[in-house]
Amino acid sequence: MPPSTDPARRAVVTGLGAVMPIGNDFETYWRNLRDGVTGTRRIRSFDPTGFEVQIAAEVLDFDPTVAMDAKMARRMSRFIHFATAAKGPLVRGHRELTALAAATGAGFRFSAATGAGLPTVDTVEFALAGGRVERIEAVLNGTSNFVLDRMAAGAALDAALAEARALGIADGDGRQDVSGADTAAKLVAIANAVWDRDLSLEDVALTGIEDLEPAALRGWAAAGGAHRLLASASATGPAVVRPERLDAGHALAGVRGAEKAITFHTDTMGTLTLTGGRSDPRAAGAALLRDVLLLLRVGGRA
Repeated sequence: MPPSTDPARRAVVTGLGAVMPIGNDFETYWRNLRDGVTGTRRIRSFDPTGFEVQIAAEVLDFDPTVAMDAKMARRMSRFIHFATAAKGPLVRGHRELTALAAATGAGFRFSAATGAGLPTVDTVEFALAGGRVERIEAVLNGTSNFVLDRMAAGAALDAALAEARALGIADGDGRQDVSGADTAAKLVAIANAVWDRDLSLEDVALTGIEDLEPAALRGWAAAGGAHRLLASASATGPAVVRPERLDAGHALAGVRGAEKAITFHTDTMGTLTLTGGRSDPRAAGAALLRDVLLLLRVGGRA
């Protein structure tokens, strides 16, 4: 059958190359392939002692800058940037993860885990870079905030929580939300990132909202105030999560429904409160995308 004369169906070989465990150029690769040379050997890029598997087919002694610019080469490093929305690794292994990222040059971002749509650690990194954050107060859990508002309107806790689940606000059965455990995990991650602390969940003085009486919430709401599950921390002070009765003039009293908020008390920039970031799967996905875009544009956290 004669070659096709249709340009759209023709292929042109412009060169041959190879980056393989048995050769970083075509001639070496082809010779070793022909001679039966194996590319599998004991791992050299790190010490595999202690691992069950200690062999791999690694590409060795390859300088990627011969084929691309240095910026592109960094993006293709075996140690890749990563973003996470999972709080567990941050709470249990914050120092290990940040040390690993620093050692390998990989970017690491996690604002999706500390407030989803509500920007927290990235606000400190960028908007407040010229000052020092001395203390934070925050409403970090939209489910508990929604439940508190519904209880203030007369609903029982279980009925309010069921409504939050039906609306897609609560994560799972919502018990981690009303117990304060979710808020405590976010507070630990934020405090460790902002002040380089080494807090764990056990360091947080934690009280949930399960034992609050709806009548007390209704009475305070009638007076213009609000109950909020408040998280607070500072550079050296205690980390606390507990329900607080806030006056109407408090910056966090007006956070309604599944919305969240955080107040930064700074040394030179005054007090800044951000409100929003409603608990919603789409907001969580958008926050993770934000972290990925920041990794591409500016890299990991400083």
